Amino acid sequence: MSPRPPKLAEEAEELSTAEIFWIVKHGIKMTGMPAWGPTHKDAEIWDIVAFVKKLPDMKPAEYKAMKLTATDEGEAEGRQGPAAGKIDVEEKLQR
Repeated sequence: MSPRPPKLAEEAEELSTAEIFWIVKHGIKMTGMPAWGPTHKDAEIWDIVAFVKKLPDMKPAEYKAMKLTATDEGEAEGRQGPAAGKIDVEEKLQR
């Protein structure tokens, strides 16, 4: 992809939560960063913001455990597709 999309996990330490929210909701023109506002509710975007803010300090094992739990919970609730793994990220990371 050219130009490359921003690495939000690396930028998260420098950006405010409001800035990350805006980026996720509106995207960044002329990059591979899409706008998720048309397909996601604001509450879902705030979940993404919380996740992005946690990424810089997240260990690979924590990410893997969270991903497995999210997938299991999504399937258990009968969700399919991208929304199947939607969970309360803050709750999972605090366990």
